[in-house]
Amino acid sequence: MNFKITIMKRTLGIICLIWAVVFGRLQTEYFGNNWLPKTNEEIMCDLTALLLCICGSVLIWQKRKRNRKWITLEKVNRVEVIDQNGRSYVNSKPTNKTELSLQDNGKTLKVFISN
Repeated sequence: MNFKITIMKRTLGIICLIWAVVFGRLQTEYFGNNWLPKTNEEIMCDLTALLLCICGSVLIWQKRKRNRKWITLEKVNRVEVIDQNGRSYVNSKPTNKTELSLQDNGKTLKVFISN
């Protein structure tokens, strides 16, 4: 789920960047291809293009939390922990919802079970 959201954010960021370039080119052409803005409308258009560019960059380069990775397992309702003595923990309720969290740069695995 988080991966899909990240892809959607980055896609929206790319769209914002493309729109900023297209908008900037169109407004420059509309106002006479001058290098520096001469009117208030031209300044507002330049600021709009700049804002779109900044928003797109933030969406593309936004970092995910490195310390945690969540994995939701929708179909899993039975959890077993097996050690050298065999099954040390078993939970098999049909209403269980299981989530895994990988933390500490992959050194810690936490299992969350909720009803």
